[in-house]
Amino acid sequence: MILFLRESQDFWDDDQRDLIDPICVEYLAHGADLAARLAAFWGDPVRVPLGPVLDRCIAGENIAPLPGELSEFAVDVDVWRVGDRVVCLGVGQHDKELPVVLFAAVGDHWLDDALM
Repeated sequence: MILFLRESQDFWDDDQRDLIDPICVEYLAHGADLAARLAAFWGDPVRVPLGPVLDRCIAGENIAPLPGELSEFAVDVDVWRVGDRVVCLGVGQHDKELPVVLFAAVGDHWLDDALM
């Protein structure tokens, strides 16, 4: 399950694209604050780069749905293992015209520990 905590406007007009970087900075700051609060409960997260996940998806490897979907729009995520689940937090954008999002995600499967 992926939940968008904050979502910007879209950027279909070229003159709006200069707003993307400041929005990313703002959302990253909000995400860092939330990560610090979550770390108080669950300990420090592991920062997981999603580029290798996307590469594995493109190569046709069978990837768990949650990391596979996140790799389509986020560069990396903070991940906590909580019981038999994973909780992820990150900032991403599906395409340059689409909104920037601060998201949280929960799933019951992740990848092998080599990526954690």
